[in-house]
Amino acid sequence: MVMEISKPFILFFLLLFINVACNPVSKEKSTNGLEKSFDTLAPKYADGFNIFTHQGLYVIQISSKDYSENTEESYLLLPKNHQLPNWASDMMVIPWPIESLVTTSASHIALTSVFGAESVIKGVTAKEHIFNERIHQQIKTGHTFETGIDGTLNFEWIVGNPPDLVMLSGSNSGISDRYKILKDAGIPVIVNRDWQEKHILGRAEWVVLMGLLLNRFEEGKIFFENTERNYFQLAALTKNVENKPGVLINNPFKGVWYMPGADSYIAGLLDEAGGNYIWKHLEGSRAHPLDFESVYVSAIHADFWVNPGISRTMQHLVLQDDRFRDFYSVKRGKVYNCTLRVNESGGNDYFEGGVLRPDLVLADLIYIFHPQILPEHNPVYFEALK
Repeated sequence: MVMEISKPFILFFLLLFINVACNPVSKEKSTNGLEKSFDTLAPKYADGFNIFTHQGLYVIQISSKDYSENTEESYLLLPKNHQLPNWASDMMVIPWPIESLVTTSASHIALTSVFGAESVIKGVTAKEHIFNERIHQQIKTGHTFETGIDGTLNFEWIVGNPPDLVMLSGSNSGISDRYKILKDAGIPVIVNRDWQEKHILGRAEWVVLMGLLLNRFEEGKIFFENTERNYFQLAALTKNVENKPGVLINNPFKGVWYMPGADSYIAGLLDEAGGNYIWKHLEGSRAHPLDFESVYVSAIHADFWVNPGISRTMQHLVLQDDRFRDFYSVKRGKVYNCTLRVNESGGNDYFEGGVLRPDLVLADLIYIFHPQILPEHNPVYFEALK
């Protein structure tokens, strides 16, 4: 039985792919000079955050372009009952370790689930997009409140029940207003832009930051290092692959097909899976809007089609556009979607736990493109359209 996907999930799914691909990322990280006087615990891949230590305290720095007048925002993690040092007077203060958190993305929930710390989450948005069963139970018991629906936030509830931290996510539009309202109310707020990271391991590395916020920094590092090691062990398996199948990704949105450039983490992932991304000639990491006709010329020859929107059956796919029947990938039944782990409400674990397990995503893609390399692999996130 193929589960029907709700309309809110359809919109979420399409917008997510456009946001992931359309937003450029900075090539260099600025630290506003903090590295000159503070010890740096910088991440290996992530561009969106930095970690520093000074006088036994932790300082984190978050990229704040597009939602604040500053390039970076600095936060002091201040232990409870600890006096604020003079050198941190201009920094936002986060009570440490955090005991209450409001999140606006399912991927933030996954960050806490690594540590079995979902209980710190007091507020979520769009519960229908959440895969984590423990959070659904916490919502039912009243431990966790739904603080937003369809992109809105219940500021009255958040201000009346101030958490230790609010973690925002999303595209540039709307972030600035939310950020300012919460900051003016004295509530610490971090904008998590994991989806803008240039390398897929940069997205996963945000678990290290959450580990620090929970005072479980070493656990977060170990989790990430294990994921990193697994990822490169898998990537090594395709280094000498001679025949790389052509790969088409995504699907048109309102008549436009958004194809990420060669420097995007999506293009890098497909390459390390032994695939030949047929739009790898596009420059940069941003998405390039292409009309259907220009994509069609190359798409009809692609060996595989990955992430074709919200379709889970071939019948549903070709109903979106009858021209899809011409695609070689459709004719030979080689269309795969990341919908293997979707719950009854429409929550998709690919966009939740999958963000932190790029090694499992890579294994799935290797199995799809080159099943002889991982013959015993059981797919975790991807399934063939029926």
